Amino acid sequence: MDREVTSTILRYVKETYLPEKRHNPKYPDTFTSGDLHFFAPAVADMSALFTFDRSARRSNYFNTKEARSSYLLYFLIPNMLKVEWILKQQRVAELFANEPEVRIADIGCGPCTGLLAAVPYWHAEAPQPSRSAVGSA
Repeated sequence: MDREVTSTILRYVKETYLPEKRHNPKYPDTFTSGDLHFFAPAVADMSALFTFDRSARRSNYFNTKEARSSYLLYFLIPNMLKVEWILKQQRVAELFANEPEVRIADIGCGPCTGLLAAVPYWHAEAPQPSRSAVGSA
């Protein structure tokens, strides 16, 4: 996965979810250990909801900024790497090299995770004249 994607996600989380009073003017574009300490409790809560407390998870759990930022920090990046690894290991681009159109269904990895990994993979490994993607959370 491109470092630019990771840094963009971290910058977005910091700009969007970190309270203004916690911003360190010395490091406006860097995700610091202080930022990590701020987000860590929500990440731990989200992890517990997906592993131990599944029955406690409400259907609208993404309605909180803590859940959204936790997903972006703790689940999105590692799961994107998993999808990218699978695509490369299975040589998916080679399997579909002669197809005029490739459709990717993003199901079961979390919102947009598979697509965010697959689109750069396909662009780099097998540029296609026609691409489409369908996402589902």
